[in-house]
Amino acid sequence: MPRSGYNWYAVAVGHWTGVFDYWDEAKEAVEGYPRARHQGFNNLAEAWEYVARGGAHSRRAWEQIRTTPESYGPYQNAYNYYAVAVGYETGVFGNWHEAKYAVDGYPRARHQGFDSLAEAWEYVAKGGAYSKRDWEKIRSTDDYYGY
Repeated sequence: MPRSGYNWYAVAVGHWTGVFDYWDEAKEAVEGYPRARHQGFNNLAEAWEYVARGGAHSRRAWEQIRTTPESYGPYQNAYNYYAVAVGYETGVFGNWHEAKYAVDGYPRARHQGFDSLAEAWEYVAKGGAYSKRDWEKIRSTDDYYGY
C-alpha cells in the first residue's frame, strides 16, 4: 500500500532501481541495501529524473531542457525531447541541435528522440536500454505525465 501523498516511488540506489507504483515494491528494492537512495514523487517525469541523476537533487538536468529556436527547422526537431544516455554529456535536451553536440564523435553513443518528457528521462535513467514491458506499464496510466 502506498504512503499517502505520493503517486510514484523512485529508487536511484538499491538492490534494483526504477520507479514503482507502490511503496511496498520500492521498499523491497531498498530494504537492507547500504546507503540506498529513494524518494516519493507525485510527478512521473521528476521521479525518473531522480533515478537518472542517481538520487542527486541537482536541478541542472532540468535546466538543460531548453526551448527550440525556430531557426533549427522542423526536420531537425522531429521530436519534442532528445535523450542522451551515453555521450559527452547526458540528459534530456529540448532540440536536436543541442543533443547532437553531446553525441557527435562519441564512441557508441546512445541517444533517441521522444515526444514525452517522462519517456526521455526513463531512457536516460536506464542507460539507453529499456524493456517493452516497462513502457507498456508506464503508458497505461491515466496520469502518465503528471502535469
